[in-house]
Amino acid sequence: MVGYGQFDAYGFHTLESLQCMVERRRGGETGIRAVEWIEGDAVWKWRDSPQGQWTRPLLEQAFATNPTTKPGRPEDNAREPTVFRLEYNDGFSAVAYMLSGHAAGWTFAAKLKERADPVSTYFGATARHAPHFDGLVHCIEEMFVTGKPLYPVERTLLTTGALAFLLESRAQRAPMATPELAIRYRAPRKAYFLGI
Repeated sequence: MVGYGQFDAYGFHTLESLQCMVERRRGGETGIRAVEWIEGDAVWKWRDSPQGQWTRPLLEQAFATNPTTKPGRPEDNAREPTVFRLEYNDGFSAVAYMLSGHAAGWTFAAKLKERADPVSTYFGATARHAPHFDGLVHCIEEMFVTGKPLYPVERTLLTTGALAFLLESRAQRAPMATPELAIRYRAPRKAYFLGI
């Protein structure tokens, strides 16, 4: 995932965007066992290390999909590069790069087993300010009427908890085990999607 903006508010949006894409893994969501906050020049060192090099082709695909990506290297454009590293209980790994100054909006990229090249999608902005609140209000209305949410509320608990532990990882300057995030759920078969 590639995101941007302030780490608390926009970090949550980045993690929520990531989670809505990865929660449909085979077996359903199993929760997050560990997180790590990486920032500054350590981001590029990690990306180029044996532990992080798997993210390089995904980043390239995300940048190619995002129309706001600036020319040049992210190393030269991103003002406060940060990585949110997530290790899931089922062995799945995910990373969210916060790259304000190099790209705006949110872009997801993944490597699928049945495809040679990565796939990606851009959670883009429109000319109208904050149209995503239309979808939020719709979800609230539907929950009032039906008594059931349109999306898994466990996702919000998982991403909020992940961000809290990531901020603690930043303060401690160390990876954090997250046994409290062993949150299991299955996303609904039919995904709610707001077309803007």
